[in-house]
Amino acid sequence: MSEQSYFRQSLGNFIHDTASGGAIRHLTDLGYTVNRIAEQLSFPTPLARIRREVWARLLETEVIIPEPPGQRGVHRQKTEYVREYDACGKPSFRQVAVPVSPASSLHFQQVWVPPADEAEIRRRLRAETERRGKIRSYVSCDFGLSDPASRELLERQFAVLAPSDREYVEGLPWESRRVYHLLNARMQGILFALLKEDLWSGDCFFAEP
Repeated sequence: MSEQSYFRQSLGNFIHDTASGGAIRHLTDLGYTVNRIAEQLSFPTPLARIRREVWARLLETEVIIPEPPGQRGVHRQKTEYVREYDACGKPSFRQVAVPVSPASSLHFQQVWVPPADEAEIRRRLRAETERRGKIRSYVSCDFGLSDPASRELLERQFAVLAPSDREYVEGLPWESRRVYHLLNARMQGILFALLKEDLWSGDCFFAEP
């Protein structure tokens, strides 16, 4: 990449982050779907870029994690752009990798959940909440798998989700492998809807005291 092209790309990233980046991260934290975030932005931003930034924010805040809970790597990094000035005061932008401190070490108990076992998950969530208050639990998600059987299952899953939950799932650029989503209120609603129709089986992870 030429110096001029690199500067244009860096400048574009800086302008985007100033105009929309903070808003995207804030709205993601509030639980907005990608489509709703796009409607709220005053600076025109491609939907594909919003999706990437939402996904990055969910990873950064560990709402979504790529490995089973308790098995996180310790060498995590994120990319930032640093503005620098030359001797004449001309600004430039340099991409740097910034290490991210690993999350606090937590031990998780893994529970495999067969289809239609909604009652057991509700019971377990209630028991864990009563025992420790607000808990940090995760559920496995296979929404990004692209083999024919997974795609067929995904269409059946979409059909039983509430419109806002379907919009949330469809809006995310899921990785083509199993990932793990925080079992927050939204994901509980998604999980219970799928369990009622025998459309989900996988693993839940509950943080041990």
